Amino acid sequence: IEAKKQPTKLKVHTPYYIGGKRVRSVTTIIDANLAWKWPALMAWQRNMLLAGTDPKAITREAADVGTIAHAMIEEFLSGQEIVERDQWSPVQISEAEVAFGSFMAWYERQKLDVIDTEVSLTHRHYRFGGTADLICDLNGKFTLIDFKSSKALYEDFVIQLAAYQMLVKHRYGRSPDCWILRLGKERPEFEIHHYPEVTNERNSVIMLVKLDRLREKIKR
Repeated sequence: IEAKKQPTKLKVHTPYYIGGKRVRSVTTIIDANLAWKWPALMAWQRNMLLAGTDPKAITREAADVGTIAHAMIEEFLSGQEIVERDQWSPVQISEAEVAFGSFMAWYERQKLDVIDTEVSLTHRHYRFGGTADLICDLNGKFTLIDFKSSKALYEDFVIQLAAYQMLVKHRYGRSPDCWILRLGKERPEFEIHHYPEVTNERNSVIMLVKLDRLREKIKR
């Protein structure tokens, strides 16, 4: 009798290594060095505090729901059990299941062949890492799709997408067509956004990587 494979404990933060040395993730680099989103974020945090709500708790909860939803999608695409459901609260599981339902509402309309899911990648020249949500053949095109379980799309999402495009090209030797799929987690709904050109965002990634290195030198 074949033993049942045990679900893998989900990792919220994936470590990335090049030649045995740990490198920073593109998400960490963007969050640490891109100041564009801070005015809106600080205003949101102020409103939460005035309402008596802990903004860190809300952010952490949303991040966990996103992690679970991503894992549910990977479960479906890979056919492997990944999510330990008793590890999370019923509310988190419920919201993640809605986001997964949003993904399925999109997926069932597509002609899609999976190449890889949740694949950890590194860039040896620029020395950063990231995890691509879905690399696939979509309607005959080599495609990268990034999933977002947020209420809206923001500038830094597209910069992150451009970084993933760099990582995928570095690994596979060809540049993918780029999409962001926003998944609703309050009700099953989705928005799909195509980014055929991300040159400015890619240049932003390179500048942020350079700034991050300078910041580390200054901190020493």
